[in-house]
Amino acid sequence: MLLFLLSGVYGVIMLISGFRGTEINGWLVYPVAAAFCGAIWYIYSYKRSIFYRTVIITFLVCVLVGAAGYDATYPQLTALTDGFRGIESEETVSITYLVIVLLPFLVFIIFFLEAVIKNHFALYLLTTGLLLSGPLLGVESETGAVIFLAAFQTAFLAYRATGAKFRRKSFHIDGRSRLAVKCGVITIIISAIVLAIAAPIVYFNADSMYGFLYNIEGQVYRIVGNATNSPDDFVQGARVSQFNNYQTGNEQLVVNLTRQPNEPLYLRGFAGGDYLGNRWSPANDDDALDEIEAKTRNNWGMIGIDNMYARMYFVMNNSMQKEYRQTPRDIFIRYSNIDNKNYYIPYYSQYENARVYGGYRYQYFEQGEMNIDWNNVSNGFTQRRDRYYELQELYKAEAEKLYTSVPEERLPRLVKLCEENPLNNLEDITAFILYTLNSNAVYSQTPGWSALNGDVVEDFLFERKSGYCVHFASAATLMYRLYGIPARYATGYMIEPSEFERQEYRIYSASVTDEYAHAWTEIFIDNYGWTPIEVTPSSGEQENDIYPGLSNFDINSLVAEHGWNVNVSGITGEGEQAQDEETAPETAASEETETDGEYTRTDIDAPDNADAVIFIICICALAVLGSVLLVRFRKNRKRDTAPCRAVFSQLTELLHFSGYMLEYDGSEREFAKELSNSVAAVSYEEAEKAVGVVNKAAFGKVPPTQAENEFVDTVYKKILDFIYANSKWYGKLYIKIFFEK
Repeated sequence: MLLFLLSGVYGVIMLISGFRGTEINGWLVYPVAAAFCGAIWYIYSYKRSIFYRTVIITFLVCVLVGAAGYDATYPQLTALTDGFRGIESEETVSITYLVIVLLPFLVFIIFFLEAVIKNHFALYLLTTGLLLSGPLLGVESETGAVIFLAAFQTAFLAYRATGAKFRRKSFHIDGRSRLAVKCGVITIIISAIVLAIAAPIVYFNADSMYGFLYNIEGQVYRIVGNATNSPDDFVQGARVSQFNNYQTGNEQLVVNLTRQPNEPLYLRGFAGGDYLGNRWSPANDDDALDEIEAKTRNNWGMIGIDNMYARMYFVMNNSMQKEYRQTPRDIFIRYSNIDNKNYYIPYYSQYENARVYGGYRYQYFEQGEMNIDWNNVSNGFTQRRDRYYELQELYKAEAEKLYTSVPEERLPRLVKLCEENPLNNLEDITAFILYTLNSNAVYSQTPGWSALNGDVVEDFLFERKSGYCVHFASAATLMYRLYGIPARYATGYMIEPSEFERQEYRIYSASVTDEYAHAWTEIFIDNYGWTPIEVTPSSGEQENDIYPGLSNFDINSLVAEHGWNVNVSGITGEGEQAQDEETAPETAASEETETDGEYTRTDIDAPDNADAVIFIICICALAVLGSVLLVRFRKNRKRDTAPCRAVFSQLTELLHFSGYMLEYDGSEREFAKELSNSVAAVSYEEAEKAVGVVNKAAFGKVPPTQAENEFVDTVYKKILDFIYANSKWYGKLYIKIFFEK
């Protein structure tokens, strides 16, 4: 029993030590854990009369020790809850003191569930859940944790299955206990053999096994997608996927053009505003445009600023003098899926109020056709030109407020990366972003599942180092913002020119499936407005993207010029090592950093940590409460199916709990006599008759009558009342909960 208990405690400790940014001193923690396990087992087995008193005193001492060492426990508790939430501190924090303070509670919960109320099911679910949720929470489960918890689970299951009893007065091992030990040892050996065979197979064939699993996952996704025929989520939503990316190949749109395109066509369905951690809020210009309208109302009169801004760059480009003017392109977008209610808008466009074949029509210019020159407009257009120019400047000021914010407390490593590489000019910033993304992450539609409690962008760039467009675009958008460049996360469809085929009547048509769903970054550029920036590599090679105004863009030369050698695992590179402390950039974030000796972290509101602690406490409380309710349910059901035998089983359990007849299990010849001698409330005749009824129920051909069952129940209640009256307050509480007093 002691070894099984110790294996469970060790397994949980190893799981806790796998939380990000934390470590424990194993040379101290594991011996202390062994001492606690040995003490609680010995007291329960040989000094049960003082068991609960000792537990309560121990808990009070631990609470006082934790309170006295508040300066150590609070930062360690903060680091532990941050690790559970996926927030990693800049330095690894030792949580040894906290673990030692909490060890008695952990040992008691496990021992209480296993030894006292004998319910392994709750712990089985809890430990299995911890192991399975480890990858989803970013917890690295050590091999030792897996082995210890596997031994704990299998051994206790075998122990419970044989019905072995705990002995307190001696080290005597009866037949059942010996069988339990054998079953536990055999189960552990079998588990070890299976693990020894499976480990090298998984290690040397990880890629093929993951590929096999991802193929199954993809097939399930396609079956569901084909059944629902719904549009791809991320082209209409704000969430940055933490899972693999699969497509069904279902057609979503039909796009018709009147001219052969020369550039990739970006159809934006969503633009992101604030980054909320793994998702983006929708960009909302309403307040900014309302403020602009209020500022310009006296000069412009009542003009719809929102409509004016939406078509400004298209109108300006279409109003250039003849030598500069380009002919607009027509695009017709028709839904293939009736559930697709979103509008997909081309850049540099204006909406044409015409419904065409269940879709809609825009006029637009390609990026290469944009050539706005504010000085080359007709005389009749100058007043409108001046309004457009003022609108651009006012909106740009608002965009710098709206679309440069970053939740720095969620992204400490990304913030540090940009701080250690200070840049000012847009060309250098773009080069650094593309270089960082493409030299530290690879494109994959099956990068695996990222930790659900961490930040998906930091996990992509600093942990997994692989992802697809939503991850590249989110990281790039946040990096642009950290450098003060207004940027938004955009999703929709991207269609290459080669995908359009010429049809009748000089129409170029493309069937757009969910395979064309895409995410990108857009930045605000004078004379263009929001402009798409492609940051996702389509292959393993670096691809340089050119945006308007970027000339002679050569990443290699810029990398050499700045000496970039960014390794985001450690964040520092050769270029950063060359900086001395005097020239290192100072940021406001460093002023908000709290240092308390062994733990340095970006300040996070205490309520978040309190919520995490309360959550963990509630989970433990629910596990205990659920176990109690389950035990009572099982006892009640047994009493309904075999009344007197179930009552007699509770009787022996009650006697053992209270310290009576520890060497008897009810099958002994002298049990009735010893029962009457130990419990004054029951006579020898009553005890003997009750035992006879139980034996009749167990071995007789005729089941006991209702009167006989009721007699056994009456004897049980007499004994229950006697023991309850002679118990301490904590014993009475236990009897009320588990013995239906």
